[in-house]
Amino acid sequence: MKAAICSSKLAYLGVILLLTVLLGCPQSSSEETHGFVDSQGMFRTNDLERAQQEIPFTIILPQYLPDNLNPYNPYEIGGPPKGSSGNGNIRVWILYKAEGKPEIKVIENSEKFLMLPNPDLNPVYLDIAGVQVLQQNDDLYGDPIIEGLQFNWNQSGRTFSVEVFEYSQDEGIKIVESMIKQIE
Repeated sequence: MKAAICSSKLAYLGVILLLTVLLGCPQSSSEETHGFVDSQGMFRTNDLERAQQEIPFTIILPQYLPDNLNPYNPYEIGGPPKGSSGNGNIRVWILYKAEGKPEIKVIENSEKFLMLPNPDLNPVYLDIAGVQVLQQNDDLYGDPIIEGLQFNWNQSGRTFSVEVFEYSQDEGIKIVESMIKQIE
């Protein structure tokens, strides 16, 4: 009899403890539930304002995107959370995705890097809006592998990259040109 009373008191105490923990802890916002910071320590969001708060430089968005994609409505933005990158290079990526198409990826680095062409990727230097841009073949690995192009350039002490898959060279150039014209 004593064991049954003790057991029921323990069960009752367990329920109280569980309710205290559940009701006493503040609930997470939906953004935190989705994981603003991922397992690799990078933030991921589709909220441009929130992303800009994490990055100490102005994020340059392409003003031209194919397939009626809205530059201000990215599929995903990612980079290091504020204060986590120390004094090193800060890299942010912005992904755009149209229905039934692979992504368009824009990468911005806070520092200028020397861009060396890879002879295996058929490098070509283009003059786009007065800026030298390195164009190379690129692949999006998956099943199947999707071929694309990567455009890299340095401007105003920063490095930019645009990767397009299943879009023409002309579309890639228009995206790059729309970014170059905003930077100075």
